[in-house]
Amino acid sequence: MVRMVTLWRREVSNLDDLLADLPETLSILEVAELLRMSREGVRKWTNRGTLPSLHVDGRVIILKKDLRELLERSYRQGGPPAG
Repeated sequence: MVRMVTLWRREVSNLDDLLADLPETLSILEVAELLRMSREGVRKWTNRGTLPSLHVDGRVIILKKDLRELLERSYRQGGPPAG
């Protein structure tokens, strides 16, 4: 049985499905919308290093691979990321 999760207004059965159509780099807003959380929550993760990010010309950029690693890690640990 495949467990389906509704994220970002679509059903997904795994992280590959969830992230497949996303660009390689994401903004804080894009991550917040994807995970249905506040921008402030994503910003806390980036500020604390929970979610690695790059700062370019005043913008915060999150690599899709780093988001995937965070989500995999939190799934294995059985809860949302600390921070």
